[in-house]
This record gives sequence, structure tokens and C-alpha cells, in this order.
Amino acid sequence: MDAVLRRIKPLNVASTDCGFVDTPMPVFELVDPRDLWVDERYQRGLSERSFSLIRRILRIFDWRRFKPPVVTRTPEGHLHVIDGQHTAISAASHPKVLRIPVMVVEAADMASRAQAFIGHNKDRVAVTPMQIFHASLAAGDQEAAVVARTVAKAGARILRCPPRNGAYEVGDIVSVRAVQSAVASLNPAKARIVLETLVKGGCAPLSADAIKACALILYDPLYAGETTPDEIARAVERLGPDVDDRARREARQNKIPAWRALGQIYHRTAVAGRRMRAAA
Repeated sequence: MDAVLRRIKPLNVASTDCGFVDTPMPVFELVDPRDLWVDERYQRGLSERSFSLIRRILRIFDWRRFKPPVVTRTPEGHLHVIDGQHTAISAASHPKVLRIPVMVVEAADMASRAQAFIGHNKDRVAVTPMQIFHASLAAGDQEAAVVARTVAKAGARILRCPPRNGAYEVGDIVSVRAVQSAVASLNPAKARIVLETLVKGGCAPLSADAIKACALILYDPLYAGETTPDEIARAVERLGPDVDDRARREARQNKIPAWRALGQIYHRTAVAGRRMRAAA
């Protein structure tokens, strides 16, 4: 894979558009994670999902993936975690981790600590499944490589992010999870046929509902063998992009998932198309 490097460059912004609070710059310290505290008046409590995350961090613990928790020292001398309590708990639970780096910021009173907590959890851009997939591919993940080969053979592509103008091209995929699920539940060869069928039908983009609907009609025992991939591709092309609205209406009427309603529409249209060709 060719290297794509992007240097950090400043944006052209006016100084009046930049906030600044004259507090001391953060400093890094090495501390025993068991000496950290969490204030549950503004922090999140631990749920089953939290414990699952902590166990996963422990299983794959790696200093290269470690993000130092953000903490503040209270007037009593305690270090309160503002951001990164799951990381801190996993480190405290690891028998070989005795000290961790933390970033210490100044926030003496509870209100300022709570505001800092909100800022850390609000002012961030979430990593999308598409970005995670491409990162996994670059890291040499074998499952990601299988998915990538399957998609390429089908004439499709997994985007890194949705197009800014919303203009998708035929074969564009934004639902990585739907493709991963198809590869895992069917197999790469069958998943390729599903994607290839939608590409031939002119799908732009290949949505999660379209992928699941096409897989349903091709491989579910209730429908398998009743239509061919080419017949479904012609049905998809004939139905066009407005079929999604139609599927949602039928889903509401019949109280079924939208993807299943879409699959039924694909099936009816494919069967009707075959009959029309036979009668011609």
C-alpha cells in the first residue's frame, strides 16, 4: 500500500474565533493507577458494557495503544479522573502494570472538573466503522483483507467517508458491517455474488438494507433458487432508488424490518420480470 502522508497545517482562522482560558499547561506524571479516583457526581458509572470494554482492553493491552487518562488534583491531594476511567481501571487490574502516565490539568473545584469532563466527551470526532476497517486493512488484519478482496472482485468499493455532496457512485459501500456480516454468515464467494448483483443493478450506494435484502432472496431457504442473480439485478435496476421509500412503507404496514420488505419487493419484481420476458 502506497504511503499517504498529510502534514499538520494550521487553519486560516481569526484570533477572535479562538477561545483561550489562562490556566496552566497540562503536565505528565507517572502514577499508580490504583491511586486514582472517580467522582460519580458527573462521571459515568460502570455498566456491563463498561466491564466488557475493560476486559477487552486487558486482553489486548499494548503500550502503543495506551492513551493517558486526563486527571486533576483536588485540594485534598487526590487525583480525579476526568477522562479515561476505563483505561485507568484496566491498568489497575493488570498485574504487570505498576505505573501509568497521566495528563494532569488544573480544575480545582467540582464544577470545573465536570465542565472538563463534558468537553472531553463532547468535543471529539467519533471514528467511523469505515475508518476502522481501512485502519485494520493497513494493519494487516486477515478478516479485513478477505472482505476487501470480496468487495474488489464484486466491482464495489468501501468508502473512507461519505461523499460531501451526497453523490454516490454505483458500487459505493458505506455499511462496512453489512458486508462483514455477509462474508461471515454466507462465505466470501456468496457475499461477492450478493454485492456483484447489486452493482449490476446500479445500486448507489450499496446500503445495508440492500445487501441484507439481496442475500435473503439469493440464499435464504424460503427464497433460494426461485430467482437468479441476473433476474434480481434487473429488478434492482428497474426499481431504482425510490424503492427504499416503498420498502419502508411496506415495512410499517406489515410490521417487519425494512430490509426484509425490500427483499420481498426484489423477489416480486424479479419473478414478474421473468414472466413478462417469457410472455414476450
